[in-house]
Amino acid sequence: MSGRVAVKQRKISVSGPRHFLNLSDLDSATLRGIIAEARRRKNARAGLPRGMADRDAPLKGHMLAMIFDRPSTRTRISFDVGMQQLGGQSINLAGADTQLGRGETIADTARVLSRYVDAIMLRTLAHESLQGLAENSGVPVINGLTKSSHPCQVMADVMTFEETKGSIRGRTIAWSGDCNNVCASWIHAAASGTCTCRSGSTSPRSSPSRCSTYSLLISHSNYNRNLTTASGAGVSRLCLTPILVRFILLPIPPFPANGLPS
Repeated sequence: MSGRVAVKQRKISVSGPRHFLNLSDLDSATLRGIIAEARRRKNARAGLPRGMADRDAPLKGHMLAMIFDRPSTRTRISFDVGMQQLGGQSINLAGADTQLGRGETIADTARVLSRYVDAIMLRTLAHESLQGLAENSGVPVINGLTKSSHPCQVMADVMTFEETKGSIRGRTIAWSGDCNNVCASWIHAAASGTCTCRSGSTSPRSSPSRCSTYSLLISHSNYNRNLTTASGAGVSRLCLTPILVRFILLPIPPFPANGLPS
């Protein structure tokens, strides 16, 4: 049985570091502004070598710390290469290689890293660890994946959808299968007004052609193959993830409510 899922939005604080933890923390105009800026920069990079920084290098002099407690290919590469393309630098850390692996608290790690870097990206299972990092960090924190949500992936998915199918506003997205972290972030996106999301189980014989009322049917069992690879969301993430770093460090104007990225 499928149905609409409502999520109460919690606005991010403007008094401390600006974190990117869940899509439900941000309003629609802010999310649209991030995607619009990512698309603008992607188009502006056409023809440039992958190792060349953008001409304006907006993150020159900025350092991103990346902590991976979970394996990663696309998130690791997109943040690392993307930071370099925006003129910044990144340092790659594994949880087991730091004092976290020897029992140091996430709060202590947050305070130490805040003295050396400008932003932190964490990929871990425990969402509580991400929240603890953000609460004790003096610099912005980005959710690179937890068992509760995966906002970077869904932002890249939305960008890919709009590059291939037009505006996602007013469209209905169906999720079939387990309600995992990616599904949760799709629901958060719907709560922000980005789209409508229906989640639930469907017949094993269901397919996009049999679900004509949906703009996109996502099957959990082959999500990465059907959406991330075939539709190019992995490529979009390369353009999008560094924009998230820029968003938490530098101003990006919110996108007009009635406008769409070109």
